Amino acid sequence: MNQQFEATAIELSQDGGSALPVINYLTGAGKATETLGLVQQWAPRSVTVGADVRQPDDVARMVDSVMATFGRIDILVNSGSSGWERARSR
Repeated sequence: MNQQFEATAIELSQDGGSALPVINYLTGAGKATETLGLVQQWAPRSVTVGADVRQPDDVARMVDSVMATFGRIDILVNSGSSGWERARSR
């Protein structure tokens, strides 16, 4: 999880309580949990969900989980660009 994504999650959580950030992670569960702790100061119902956004089944499972928990997705912030950045630099 990068600092820009963390800052975005915190900013969205501070909007007065209507945003419920869902923090996705692939391998950084520790960092995601740390960010969740910060976000939950303003949005206590926020959660983390582990999923590989490169895998359609993982994305479907994540969306199903979010919809079952919150009933909606209002904003999606994708920070999963590390593979693209590596491919672009080659």
